[in-house]
Amino acid sequence: MFLQQLHYWTIKEQGRLVDGVRWIYNTYTDWLAQFPWWQEWDFRVIAKVLRQEGLILFSQLNDHGRDRTGFYALNYEHEWLKSLCQNSSDGDVPSTSFDPRTALELGESDITAKTTSETSDVATKENPEPEKISVVDTNECPTDEQLDEALVKLSAVSPDIQPNPTVRKFLIQYWANLPQALERLKKAVRENWRCNLTGVFINALKEPPKQLSAPPAKEYPHPTLEQLNKLGTKGTLVHTVLDEPGNPQVLAVDTGTTVMPWWQALGLVHLEQESKREICLKFMSSLLQTLPTARLFTVDEYYRMSDLGILSPEERTELIDGEVIAMAAQNPPHVITTKLGYDYLVDLLKQKAVVRCQAPIWISDRSLPEPDIAIVRPPIERYNDRHPEPEDIFWLIEISDATLQYDLNTKAKLYAKAGIPSYWVIDAVEREVYAHRTPYAGDYRDQITVRESDTLLNLAFPGVSIDLARFFSPNS
Repeated sequence: MFLQQLHYWTIKEQGRLVDGVRWIYNTYTDWLAQFPWWQEWDFRVIAKVLRQEGLILFSQLNDHGRDRTGFYALNYEHEWLKSLCQNSSDGDVPSTSFDPRTALELGESDITAKTTSETSDVATKENPEPEKISVVDTNECPTDEQLDEALVKLSAVSPDIQPNPTVRKFLIQYWANLPQALERLKKAVRENWRCNLTGVFINALKEPPKQLSAPPAKEYPHPTLEQLNKLGTKGTLVHTVLDEPGNPQVLAVDTGTTVMPWWQALGLVHLEQESKREICLKFMSSLLQTLPTARLFTVDEYYRMSDLGILSPEERTELIDGEVIAMAAQNPPHVITTKLGYDYLVDLLKQKAVVRCQAPIWISDRSLPEPDIAIVRPPIERYNDRHPEPEDIFWLIEISDATLQYDLNTKAKLYAKAGIPSYWVIDAVEREVYAHRTPYAGDYRDQITVRESDTLLNLAFPGVSIDLARFFSPNS
């Protein structure tokens, strides 16, 4: 694929022409935008192997010594490329001339290797594959204003997508598929997909437009046997079509002056045949309208309840999104892990941060959680008359045993929405650490799970390695 892409840009006369050789240059980011399914390491290995085989040439034709941009060119004199050129020529007679502009007639995005077996050639000629029909309206080409507007929309959805020439090329080629590609990109950002967003957008552009399914056939109710007996006294029973052509026939009553559906003839004007799901949804909707809504509290009201004795001092509670949450009892693994971690971080981060243990932090007017360990900005005197707020916090740690899922979901989303840069959940039972960082769109973009034998770094403290084994009791 890389060879085909080099050939494509060569025949398009892109890059730089030096001594009759067309050199193509791109940064690694630009190359990966053309091959979104590759990682940078994949590209480096592929380029290295092709250079060692002599299929491509490499040089740095830069005006400045610090510019390390790599220039690549196809080695059209390589024997394998020459044989490929001869095999790809029209007709059964080998080509006697060599033209690099027409030699590599490969697909735009895929390379189809031609077999040299005569049997395969004959079979292909007798049973040719059907020609692929493009679903894109090639006559529809965007104007420059439309293209600029589309690129603005792309940047609004995800700043990670750069309006490079590859994105513009695919936009022009698959312009009709832009709405579905934008929806796919929004879904990827919303669900925080771990992938190359440029590749997601380009692949969605290439997909055929989704065919809209036909609306479900309208259903009408059927009378019971008792209702049928009553209908016989109302008039003549007939079958007719309601609403519009194409709908199924329905039993009706001809009274001599008008024809009406059977349920109207029996006075059941609002009768509808509903699925169990629709009935359930209506029931739940009506039920929710009658149920009392939860009363959410502010931090000031939470303190007031404590002052009035509504919340006794013996109760361990915290305020999460306006709800007063009773905290779980501390089992021995929870207690020892909290104590070991707190003592270790106090010694490790002295003069760099203030380490607090099971003390409140102010997240919002309706949230006052008490994380097991909070690493906040010094000095400690800044918290004489207030609790630490999100801008004061470097890093939060929750120790979990029976509350793991709550800490990984509810607490993680609470801290991510507040912009806490780093959040750890330490599983005191399985002796694992779930490290979260880079809050984005109400969740953490980067999440990893490591064992107690590993070490981690925190971006707030460069050069400080955190030994996870120090959080766990060696005898447990």
